[in-house]
Amino acid sequence: MIIERIIYNIVSVLLFAYIIKLYIDKKKEAYLVVAGGEVVAITFNVLNLFNSIYYGNYLVEGLAAILGAIIPGIIFLSKYVNSIKNNIAGLLGPGVGIFEKGPTSEFFDKIPMLEAKEASDVVKWIRLNEEDVMTQLKDRFTAAEDLVTDEKYKEALDIYNGAEVLFKENPIILYNSGIIYMKNANYEMAAARFLRASEILDNQEVYDDNSASIAFDRAKNIMQGIEKFDVYYNLALAFACLNKPELAVENFKKAGDSKSNWILVYKPLAIILESLKRYEEAAKMYEKLSEYEPEDFAGYGKIGTLFAFKKEYDKAIINYRKAIRLDPNNASLYYNMGILLYETDKINDSINAFRNAIEINSEDYRFHYNLALALERANEKGLAIDELRKTLISKPDYTVASNMLAILYCGEGNQDAAIQTCESAIKYDIDNYELYFNAAIAYMELKDYENARKYFESALSKNPDLAEAYFGLGQIAIILEDYYSAETNYLKAIKINAEYPNPYYNLSRIYAYRKEYAKVIENLTHAVRLNPAYKQRIKHDSAFDLMQNMSDFKALIEEEK
Repeated sequence: MIIERIIYNIVSVLLFAYIIKLYIDKKKEAYLVVAGGEVVAITFNVLNLFNSIYYGNYLVEGLAAILGAIIPGIIFLSKYVNSIKNNIAGLLGPGVGIFEKGPTSEFFDKIPMLEAKEASDVVKWIRLNEEDVMTQLKDRFTAAEDLVTDEKYKEALDIYNGAEVLFKENPIILYNSGIIYMKNANYEMAAARFLRASEILDNQEVYDDNSASIAFDRAKNIMQGIEKFDVYYNLALAFACLNKPELAVENFKKAGDSKSNWILVYKPLAIILESLKRYEEAAKMYEKLSEYEPEDFAGYGKIGTLFAFKKEYDKAIINYRKAIRLDPNNASLYYNMGILLYETDKINDSINAFRNAIEINSEDYRFHYNLALALERANEKGLAIDELRKTLISKPDYTVASNMLAILYCGEGNQDAAIQTCESAIKYDIDNYELYFNAAIAYMELKDYENARKYFESALSKNPDLAEAYFGLGQIAIILEDYYSAETNYLKAIKINAEYPNPYYNLSRIYAYRKEYAKVIENLTHAVRLNPAYKQRIKHDSAFDLMQNMSDFKALIEEEK
């Protein structure tokens, strides 16, 4: 008796859970009433387990059975009655006369619950129940759209997957489920769905009456169909998300062709073509976009950028000017145009462009740095230094600006400021060999050879292939009259960079003092070949006085007629 009551309670609890699920899904208050009755029945039954006062009260026990098992059991079983009936009808085959129109609730769970003898059985069933099936399909698609709006993608997908049992290979179902896969970032499945939908629409398959696929064609009209444009467009997006840009381009083009109106595909197609470095095609897309949207300054800006990639700077500048006319407060447009003007040696115009960008946004370090480059090119060293200082205020760790500032400080004779700039920047980039090298040059100019040597060696520890640092160590060795070390460092510099003229010249001076004239001629020949200006210096360098009458030496310094 106890075992029976335990089994009864287990069944009642399971049915209780099922009724609660129905309430959650359908929000009908009647289910709460049934659930309340089950709670009462389960409570009675538990009390009976402990020989309570209800034991043997058949009225209470009967009521508990009705509330706890019979009513919820009927609700549970009713869900499947129509399904069983319709599948039996499908199994009996055509001509039996049992196909009768009736409700088809939860249609996607019904066919085929059991496998029909022939596809035509299913076709006939669908035809006789067409109105109910189509009504429910519309309702379920609407429910799926609501679920997508609420970001309940799995539940929405379940609806489309269920519908697909009945309407296999239907482009609407494939398309809608593809959209859900896209929203859920499952781009591979989305691409597969869109691809199959596009194939069906392309082939326009014809179904005969003996094929269950006739239902697919009927389902096409449920929501007034879908356009090829939508399928190709979303397929292209899926391929783009899968990092298959060539396939994305192909399908964006199909989308444009299918509608004879490319306005919606110009921008995404241009962006992908740009990423593929197909700049000419991308520029055409942006140009077309500008024809449709002449007020779109971003389009002109993009065209300018693409022409810049193609090194067609004049065309790029023209388009940037168009973009600026439409959006005069866009600092980035002035900045991009300033770079192109700088590259085309229109230095004064580039200075004005960078200043316009700074007037709009004075916080962007790039604007100040590029203005400094242009000012330095215009020989406005002091103004360039000011802009580099502003650059480092906005971005202290921008060591490119630190190196340039140190070089300009040295050029202005302010070596202490150059050293301070380099040492401050090293805190941000300890491996930047140029900072050590520029500090070493400043120390050299201050005749602080010990610190200069230390910084040259630090630069070489960061970049062992820095020929200029070996040359600097050679210069220090010459000053300290350590000619062997000087020779060693000059030879290291040449080994690293055989096209660097300075060490050849300085080696020749060492060999001249040693009277090793063959080596002098050899190294001077390399120096003059790499830098013809050395000819004039050789003529007036006292290191070569003893060689003035040598034929090889005369031939080396003789000016060409």
